[in-house]
Amino acid sequence: MALIDIETLIKSKRLIFTAGSTGLQSYRARAIQSYLHMVVNNQRSACTASKRAAESQGFSEKWGECMVRKWTHAWVTQQVLPTSKRGAHGKTLSLLDDPAIRAELRSYLQSNKWAMDPVKLVNFTKNSMIPAAADKYVHHIVKHEMPAGLKKYMELELFPHIHLKAKKGVSLTTAQEFLWKEGFQYTEHKKGLYYDGHERPDVVKY
Repeated sequence: MALIDIETLIKSKRLIFTAGSTGLQSYRARAIQSYLHMVVNNQRSACTASKRAAESQGFSEKWGECMVRKWTHAWVTQQVLPTSKRGAHGKTLSLLDDPAIRAELRSYLQSNKWAMDPVKLVNFTKNSMIPAAADKYVHHIVKHEMPAGLKKYMELELFPHIHLKAKKGVSLTTAQEFLWKEGFQYTEHKKGLYYDGHERPDVVKY
């Protein structure tokens, strides 16, 4: 019944998704449809179906399969479509309020793929740099390397995966604000300098 209902809803000309038929909500609805189709008609497992459903709509595999199951549960039990705080205007700052998007961005940041000089970053994390150089470096990565890497990742990888086009791109200010909200900032502790307070509960921020 839930499968028939979502298929009817998607085909209905009266339905207007948030941000239109190419918006994030529309793709999430289609992911629900795909998941239910594979489970009901093809007897796929929940894990396999959610993974394939997420990939079919361009969502990232890492968090997509989990979110598809969550969206489907809400649809089956409450007939509620997944929504995003992004709104009809597609403002980037609002999109970054989406828990799934935030989780994906945080995973990227923790991968250290943003580092312009991976070797230097390794030396920093091993406390192999002299204090003055470490202090200068940590300020640099928080203010420049991480925001620039995050901006590039959102524009070239994440947004295309969820079929979202940021017409004006993502500003460095937006990237910096996200980093600040997530706790990626300059911190100092008696054992050394860090740039992520979340991973070290004994770090004191200032």
